[in-house]
Order: sequence, then structure tokens, then C-alpha cells
Amino acid sequence: MPFHLSRRALLATSVAAAFAAALPSLAIGLEEDALLSVDIPDTFAGQPDAPVTIIEYWSPTCGYCTTFLDETFPRLKADYLDTGKARMAIRPFVRNAMDAVVFMVAEVAGPERAPAVIEHFMRNQARWVNAPDRLAAMKDVANEVGITPVLFEAAMLNQDLLGKLNRMRKQAIESFGIQGTPAVFVNGRLVAGAATYDAISAQIAGGQ
Repeated sequence: MPFHLSRRALLATSVAAAFAAALPSLAIGLEEDALLSVDIPDTFAGQPDAPVTIIEYWSPTCGYCTTFLDETFPRLKADYLDTGKARMAIRPFVRNAMDAVVFMVAEVAGPERAPAVIEHFMRNQARWVNAPDRLAAMKDVANEVGITPVLFEAAMLNQDLLGKLNRMRKQAIESFGIQGTPAVFVNGRLVAGAATYDAISAQIAGGQ
């Protein structure tokens, strides 16, 4: 069901844990063209012609995604992205209204600063996810990375982006088999179980 933003929706939404270990593996890998056909174009880290394509879906309210950011991504970057062995894109997956707000607020920062804005929100999850006034707490976090309250309110009016986020969520669930985050694809195949460095590395090795 698409998410619609309102102060009531933002304050009332619950944050359900999406346990990555419950994710199934797709029996048949997706064609790369199908996986890359999304409403919000990917921005890849790594060499454009790298033989391995890694795509991760993440959510700002997902605790496992923060663990991935802290523990898994640095190792992938060092071993695969920086060495030209793989390229990687990170995609938005909206689980609730708060996720949508973070992605929409990051958008107003521009393409170069957006990842840092999202990362700042994720590293400060505890300050806003469970805050009594989530909207006020999110505005405070955004302000720390240069997103003023005026820009914050303007970002929440971006219905075009909200529509794209909802369509990408629907596509991820219905076409790509995603049930939670983080969800990682390696050359079109969803990594089974928890998206750990070892699991991703094993899938890369198995596909070569």
C-alpha cells in the first residue's frame, strides 16, 4: 500500500523490524536490464565496467541497515569496489512514513550530498525513531546537515518523488521478491539470509 505523508501518519507510524535472515533466495536470477529498470536511477560506486554488480535496498529506520553501513559496506568497498572487481548502488526501500521523509529530505540536498544526509539520519536513529515528536526530532537531525526547517517542509511536498518511492517499493516486493532490508543482489540474484560480508562474498565467488 502506498505511503501518504501527513503529520499524523508520521507520528503514528510504527517501526516494525525487518529481519533480514527471513529473506528467501530467488530461485532464478533476474535479468540485469529488469533489475536496473527503476524509477529512481542508480548511482554506482566503483568502476562502471566492473564484472560484478551489487545492489542493496535499505531503509533509514532499519537497524540492520545501520549495521550493514558500519560493518559490511567498508569491507565491500575495500575488497571489491576500490579494486575494480565490483560496482555497487544503494536503493531506497520505504517501510514506513519516516523512511519516505528521510529520502525526500535527502533529495533537496542534491545528488552529491544526499548519501551523507541519509547516513547522518541512520547513524542517529535512536534520536528520532522513538522520539515522542518524531517530526520535530527529524527536523533537528536534518538541520545538523544543512537542511533548514523551510527546506524540510518543502521536501515533504514533493509528491513526484513520493510516487517514485512508492512505485519502487511495490516493484521491489512484487517483482524482485524483497521482504525486508537490507536486501542485496549480486548480478541479479538475491543473497539468501542475512546480507553479511561473508554471504555476499560467497555469492560473488559462486557466480564467477
